[in-house]
Amino acid sequence: MIDLPYTEFSADEMELRDYLSLHRTILANERTLLAYTRTAFALAIAGFTFLKLFRSEIYRIIGIVLIPTGILTFIWGIYRFQSTRSDYKNLELDTTNHLTQIEDGNDPATQ
Repeated sequence: MIDLPYTEFSADEMELRDYLSLHRTILANERTLLAYTRTAFALAIAGFTFLKLFRSEIYRIIGIVLIPTGILTFIWGIYRFQSTRSDYKNLELDTTNHLTQIEDGNDPATQ
């Protein structure tokens, strides 16, 4: 397994910029999933359009190729989203627990 640069950090060592960076990463991952979804639907819809509007054999073949390409793109996007999310999920849980302690007035960094 590849060592990620942020796996060596704990929630106690993180600063505000690290928390914000983690949240930016989460939002970027969600935007990427939405882009994969949008592209997948566009490919599938284009495939159906080619099948319904054009009678030429070449356009039918293009339509038949575009539909599974859209489905595969959607599956790949979900896979990428899940794998990226699992990379930072443990760190996100650590930071949530750390932030809860800070809000309660029990900052472990000051003890």
